[in-house]
Amino acid sequence: MTNRNKKIILSSLLIILFLTIAYQKTFFYSFTKYDDPEYVTNNPYIKEINIENLKFIFTEQFGSNYHPLHLISYMIEYNIWKLNPFGFHLINFLLFSISALIIFYTLILLIGSIILPFFVVSIFALHPTHVEVVTWIAARNSLLSFFFASISWLFFLLFLKSEKKRFYYFSLVAFILGMLSKIVIFCFPVLLLLILFFYGDQFRIITHNLKNNNMWNFLKKIFLILLPFFIIAILLTLPTCFSRSSQSTIKEYPMGSGFYMFLTQIRIYVKYLKILVWPNPLVLIYSVKPSTT
Repeated sequence: MTNRNKKIILSSLLIILFLTIAYQKTFFYSFTKYDDPEYVTNNPYIKEINIENLKFIFTEQFGSNYHPLHLISYMIEYNIWKLNPFGFHLINFLLFSISALIIFYTLILLIGSIILPFFVVSIFALHPTHVEVVTWIAARNSLLSFFFASISWLFFLLFLKSEKKRFYYFSLVAFILGMLSKIVIFCFPVLLLLILFFYGDQFRIITHNLKNNNMWNFLKKIFLILLPFFIIAILLTLPTCFSRSSQSTIKEYPMGSGFYMFLTQIRIYVKYLKILVWPNPLVLIYSVKPSTT
């Protein structure tokens, strides 16, 4: 074993240790009154693994969303440890921890260094804003989508490095699974686009046969590689959009104006940035007063 591999393994163990110390108390938390009853404790569709429940999960929207793998994960767990919250919290922790390690390995693959990815992932994994998504059982959809997006990103870079198409297909499959968990990662192809645009000249699969550094051919190769990701993102976002529209969960603009909505969004983004820098106070629901100026 090389010294580099030893450093990677040691860094991985340290990340897991940090996360275990930070979240060990959450294993013994109970269910909450927010969404946990709807998705888990009072959800009849996860109580038995049968054709009827599986058909409903994969063909119908639940909670104005189409995220079948979210419910499938609860179904599997319920049939293992029933309504013991320890098991659900344990799975949330494992999903988050494994995702952090995958991001760690992906950053190493991308930039080559070990120290910088270690500090970046450690800060990311231990940031207080992630407490909600790890400890809240109903937030499993966010963890699952992040988990599969991380896998997709890793396989995508392996494809660029090795030029082996199987890694490309693995990346596509992982992205589909992530979208079936929660469509919040629909913008993931944009991340891949940025990686290709800024780092594409490092990969032979992008630069091979480019004559005279022709920018048009460079962009054409990037387009063909990313097109399936964008198609998947659009197709799997539509069911949730239609569901929310038909159930009137998409409301009118605040104060009846798209411009005021734009001003309010700016205020929301500023609030998010403040929380990232100084995560205090942390609450379940943040309220932002609509802006008119």
